[in-house]
Amino acid sequence: MAHWDMAENNFLVALLRHCPIRRNSLRLETNIDSMDISPIAFSLSLGGLHFAVRWYGLFFASTFVYGIVIFRYIYRNEGRPPDDVYDLVLYVIPAP
Repeated sequence: MAHWDMAENNFLVALLRHCPIRRNSLRLETNIDSMDISPIAFSLSLGGLHFAVRWYGLFFASTFVYGIVIFRYIYRNEGRPPDDVYDLVLYVIPAP
């Protein structure tokens, strides 16, 4: 447990009072309760099947796409064949 001395506490209070950035200026003026963001990005209907594509699914899939692009760049700079990245992806996707 940390022990706070009254002299240290007064020093911190005085320091914060004279700080050019006030605590109230950092306050966000949004009401989180009024934000209504749907988790569904879009829906697809194929015949009788309906798919709801969610935002986190899009972000998760985009990380694989960006990872492939970055690894192809790294492989090319190291002199390896960039097409070997696709073999690596086949091992990475089922890993989690």
